[in-house]
Amino acid sequence: MDRRIALVTGASRGIGKATALRLAEAGLDVAITARTLREGERYEHSWTVKRSDTSAMPGSLEITAAAVEKLGRRALPVRMDLLVPASIEAAVARTREAFGRIDVLINNAVTTGPGSLDTFLDTPLDVLERYLRGNVLAGAQLTRLVLPELLERENGTVLNVTSYAGQYDPPAPAGSGGWSAPRENEAKKKGLPPMQLYNLADDPGEQRNLLGQAMTGERAEALGVLEAIARQSIDFE
Repeated sequence: MDRRIALVTGASRGIGKATALRLAEAGLDVAITARTLREGERYEHSWTVKRSDTSAMPGSLEITAAAVEKLGRRALPVRMDLLVPASIEAAVARTREAFGRIDVLINNAVTTGPGSLDTFLDTPLDVLERYLRGNVLAGAQLTRLVLPELLERENGTVLNVTSYAGQYDPPAPAGSGGWSAPRENEAKKKGLPPMQLYNLADDPGEQRNLLGQAMTGERAEALGVLEAIARQSIDFE
């Protein structure tokens, strides 16, 4: 059997980078996507609409690709923007052109930026539409592009990485360091209306990405998502 191919989104740093490296260690060649192709590129990543932050973040696709190749596997870095559907189509097409197939899709990338930690009423509608496009429709588009060949071969894996944040109460209200309305028990303690939350997707378990690192000072890890991959029983042979 030909070497299997994984497509990992959001792989310039953090969970996505660690996942790409783990897949390479397991024998897969890896196509990796993100906006940051080269170290030092700048994008808006403030968590609030009240201020801007375009400081360069650590990591890049080129750095991740070099690490994959150091493990003896092929890497294909592809710049991709979740907010641009044509960019998503091009990334899948380039992966197939370079590798001939896709066996594993890891939907890890998310859209971040202003509005992430703002209150609902402080978040403009166009920002909400942006998050819907980047965090829901982009993953659906990627899955629709990759799924037909997996069904045809009757073999393959699609893993959607989600946030653990929806499963516990935020440390503060939205706009003051929190990210959502509290759940029922915590809401009662604070005299606030509850919000019922239902988690219908796999999440990588308790871990820390760059947001968690910034909020808690803890080291960024990707062990949770790797355990989630293992639970999916991916056949690497």
